[in-house]
This record gives sequence, C-alpha cells and structure tokens, in this order.
Amino acid sequence: MFLLAGGKVQETLVPNGEPFFVRCPLEPPVSDNSYNITWFINGSKIEISTDLQARIHQDSNHLKFFPARLEDSGFYLCVYSGANGCWQEVLQVNVFQNDNGLCYKDEALYTYLLFREKSLRIECPDVTDYVDPATAQFHWFKECEPLNMTTGKYLMIKQFLSITNVIPQDNGKYTCVTLFIHNGTNYNISRSITNTIRELPLTVKPNILYPTDNFIDAELGTSVTVTCEALLNSNPILTWRYNESFISEYSDDGRVIEEIQYEAVKDGQKVACQNITFSSVKEEDYGLRFYCSADNTLAYIQAFFILKRPEYLLKMKYNQKLMLNSRQIKTHMNSPL
Repeated sequence: MFLLAGGKVQETLVPNGEPFFVRCPLEPPVSDNSYNITWFINGSKIEISTDLQARIHQDSNHLKFFPARLEDSGFYLCVYSGANGCWQEVLQVNVFQNDNGLCYKDEALYTYLLFREKSLRIECPDVTDYVDPATAQFHWFKECEPLNMTTGKYLMIKQFLSITNVIPQDNGKYTCVTLFIHNGTNYNISRSITNTIRELPLTVKPNILYPTDNFIDAELGTSVTVTCEALLNSNPILTWRYNESFISEYSDDGRVIEEIQYEAVKDGQKVACQNITFSSVKEEDYGLRFYCSADNTLAYIQAFFILKRPEYLLKMKYNQKLMLNSRQIKTHMNSPL
C-alpha cells in the first residue's frame, strides 16, 4: 500500500487484482478493552460483511480485499465505539491499473533516497501483514525485467534486496513480487520502488597527488602534457590556473589547453585527473608556476609545477660556451703582437 496524507482523508493506492488490508487509523486507548471498530462504505448505513470468506470483509480493525478490483475505488468509513465515546474516520481507496506495458504505476511508486556506498539495501515494503519474510520467496525486477541473481551483484535476505558494487546505473525502478495464499487461492503481492542514489555527503578534503610543486623538463618547441591527479573519494573539481586566472586566459592562440576531467586508477586508488597540454613549449613558459586547484565543499587546495630546460641541454649549452671561450683564448694567444 502507498499512503498519501490529504487533510483528514488518507488515500490508499492499490494494484488491481491484488489483495490488500487497510487499517483503521483510530487507535483505541489502552484502558479500553471493550471497544468495537465497524466498517462501512461511506454514505451507507449497512456494515461491511464480517464473513471471512467474503471477497471484501472486515476483520477487527482491518478492512480486507481478496482481491481489490477497480470498482472498489471509493471512500470507506471506520467507526470506533467504546467506553470513552465514538469516533469515525474516512479513508479513500484508489484501485489502479499499471501504466500501459509496465509492471507499475508511476503515481504509486514508493520512493527511496539512498546515499551511495559500496553496497545498498532496498526493502520490499508493507508485506509483513501478508507473508512471513523469513519463509516467503521474493522475486525482484528492474524496469520490469527480472534481475540476474547469479552474478553476485544482487543478494536477497528475506524481504530485502542488497546491491553490491554500487554504480550510478543502479538508479531506477525496482519491483518485488511474492506469493500470498488465502483460502486456497494464490495471489501476487507486488510493490514497486523508485530508487535514487546520491553521493555521500562529503567528509574528506581534497588531496592532490600530482603535481607536487616540482620542476618538469621540457625542450623548447616540444609538446608537453601534465596530469593533475587527486584522490576521487573527495569528489574534487579540478582546474588548471596561472596567476589566479584560467588557463584559457594564459594562451590566446590555444597553444595551452585544459582538457576534460576524467577518472582513472593509480596504484590501486581511484583518482580524478585533469590534463594541461602545451602544444609547443615557448621560452615564455619557463620558470612560471602552473597551478592545479582541487575544490570541494570542504576545502580548496593547490599544487604547481614549473617547466625548465632539461639538464643535458643546459650542460650542452654550458660546454659550448666553454669551448667558444677556449677558442677565443687560443686565437688571442696565437695572434701576432
């Protein structure tokens, strides 16, 4: 059953062709041992049958349908009478057909909001009045297609479905079905759930693995790509900057670009990655600090790298300078006085 609060009238949405029990919301005082609850179709003075073999009958504080039919939709009245007085409550029953071609009706879905963890558990709701979950068999569907229970992705424990290795694609509409037997007749009991998975509230500050305020060798005119890496558990947003400005403002000709953030695995850890690419290193790029910033709702941190000429080029240039100086000295010594 799916309950909606609507003023003083409680609406109950019930699948056509399934049994259901609706409970009178009037609770008798603990001290009243002689109370009586009576059910009526609203507007009628004739009590609903107490014959337990009747398709619709009252059983103590429950009104029971075996099964519900479309024509049962309407208003019902439960009346409490006891030593402390008399009260009544009106309830609305709305028996529905599933949406065309589906195993559920959108307006009658239970709604679950779950935070993403390694595993999640969904309950087949409001079935304990009908079956004993310890002995009943449950069948689960997603988008009305049977779940493959042999992959290890899904586990069933009583009326619960456990989902392991949770991913965003585990969002969706789930339906559980179990068998209910009454007076020798088999009935299906079904419940449909829309499952929305959200990321856990952030409790971890960003942690940049690379760069580490380090130097990177880069030859003049070559292409260089540097990857900013941060642990994914903090759900960071990565951005490359220079002098507190976005990289797009550093190079007007598109020579230096920032690529789209992506995910990867490094040393067994999930990391968020963001590349910066120099299509052709220029003299003006050397000695500057290029910052990767990692930002989430808890913190904002930065780490930088500096491009420099490779050591062997510096040594080569130094050796060339020494050789040139040596030649100049020899030429000077051999010149006539």
